[in-house]
Amino acid sequence: MDKDSLLTGFSRSLHLQSKEFGIEKLFNEVKAMSGKNISSRTFSNKINPAQAGHQLTLQEFMLTVKVLQQEDRHVFILDEMLKLFGLKCERSESDEEHEVTYRNVLNAWMDWDKERGEVQLEIRAALSDGKVSANELEEIKKEMSQDIDAMIKLRDMLEFACENRINIK
Repeated sequence: MDKDSLLTGFSRSLHLQSKEFGIEKLFNEVKAMSGKNISSRTFSNKINPAQAGHQLTLQEFMLTVKVLQQEDRHVFILDEMLKLFGLKCERSESDEEHEVTYRNVLNAWMDWDKERGEVQLEIRAALSDGKVSANELEEIKKEMSQDIDAMIKLRDMLEFACENRINIK
């Protein structure tokens, strides 16, 4: 993949995650954190990859990612950013202790199953016209990341139960 398409993917990911969070809400939080006086419309243009005339400052970008972290939307942006440098984000195991009960394991399993279904729906919808648009690809990648996160949560819970010899009842 060439550098321009990677930059475009990064810009689209930032825009999509900002839109899903709510650009106005994002703007208000970034503005409050930065203490700078920019307009909502200018900020919206800076987030929009179709508006080449406006660019986020480094501080605005960092604050935007920090705000998006509230809903774990920053992960998608950071994944795209790492691709620019030929890197991948390796997901690691959580060291958290899990409350392992039969119900919690079933809930984690059902969450993972739901996420797999959402990936399938996004792929099916994208392929309905025989091609995958950039926006459809971003949605598919977002759903795949959520699927992976749900699978890791289930895996970590089962590993925790195994390592601690917990009977799942």
